[in-house]
Amino acid sequence: MKTNVIITLIHGTFARDAEWSAETSAFCKSIADGSDADISFERFGWSGRNNVDDRLRAADELANTLAEQRRQHPESAQIVVGHSHGGSVLAYLLTRHPAFAKIIAGAAFLATPFIEARPRPNWKLVAVVTTIALLFLLMVAVTAILLGLMIAANRSGHRTLGGIVLTVLSGVLLGFPFLVLWLRRRTPFTRSEIRELADALSTCRLPSGRYLFLRVTGDEASSALSTAQFSSWFLSKVIAVVSQPWFALARNPFLERLVIFIVTVSAAWVGIVVVLVYLDRIEPNLASNTFWSWTTEILSMLLNLIVASWAATIPTAGFTVFVAVLLFSALWIVYFAICWLSHRSFGRASLKTAMCIELVVENVPLGTHVLTHIPWHSSARNLSHRSTYQNPKATAAIRNWLNSVVEEVQKNQSNGGVA
Repeated sequence: MKTNVIITLIHGTFARDAEWSAETSAFCKSIADGSDADISFERFGWSGRNNVDDRLRAADELANTLAEQRRQHPESAQIVVGHSHGGSVLAYLLTRHPAFAKIIAGAAFLATPFIEARPRPNWKLVAVVTTIALLFLLMVAVTAILLGLMIAANRSGHRTLGGIVLTVLSGVLLGFPFLVLWLRRRTPFTRSEIRELADALSTCRLPSGRYLFLRVTGDEASSALSTAQFSSWFLSKVIAVVSQPWFALARNPFLERLVIFIVTVSAAWVGIVVVLVYLDRIEPNLASNTFWSWTTEILSMLLNLIVASWAATIPTAGFTVFVAVLLFSALWIVYFAICWLSHRSFGRASLKTAMCIELVVENVPLGTHVLTHIPWHSSARNLSHRSTYQNPKATAAIRNWLNSVVEEVQKNQSNGGVA
């Protein structure tokens, strides 16, 4: 009596209509050829988007699908084959529902990238500096926009509107340091949350089971992820070098807050200096006829104070700090954007993840595993992520593995065991 085997096929990213996963495909015929088992194929469809959350949802749906298969066909052996991030869906199934590692007879991962994630060693510092840099660049951009609106309103004769904009601009500049300190004291996440997030993203920690890990030379998707991983590694090194001076400060909360206060006040101070000196020397009539007279009086007092000491040490030092913080923030955000894009290539595109999590891609999960690496096929002309189900040597390797799994299932059944 033949052993009944149900093989569930999971397509990869952007491949909802992948031809190979159809029951009548050449791939299915090839791996079933010569088997003494009664093999049937089922196609598991999911969104196919390059998004970790979609893969997590698909993993839970796959768990329900396999459980229903088991209920309807209790005597059949179940085998699951996933290609690319279809294999990631399968990996998330096994990490989130480890009981399936013993329920299914085997799982094959074709050109699947395995992700390992961990919190950055200095994740809290990176989160704080990134937040401040983003806020600072936002403040500079808003200041430039408001100053432009104020100048345009004045030159067009709308001095009341210019006064309103001037009041808003003053509030932005004066309120910036207090906003930074408030956000600094309200860390939006904790160490345990970051650890849980890293664990949820990882697919490298599979429970023991019967697995096939198959790759073929010339996989362009693997090359792209390796490039993204290098970018992320490069950013981590840059962050480690640039943030070294902060480590000593981070050990002393008072000194850390003092430095943040000095930097942010200097930034806001220089903003006020630039605006008021501009008003005094270029647009002297702009401060008159403002919407609220008390605003004019306050600004006039600040104007007299600042213009009188324009050549003194404090404004000069403040301007130096402002320029230094501006350049540092711009470079930091450029590097951070590279990291964000790297994480996006893995399917995770949140600020929280990019700030606090390090991601790496591996060919196999953690532990001791056998990787079957097939060379280029003689007819292959280009890099191809589809080689694992098109290359004849690859399909032959899958067929041999499938036959070995079926033999083990038959042996267990003959001994009264469970498949």
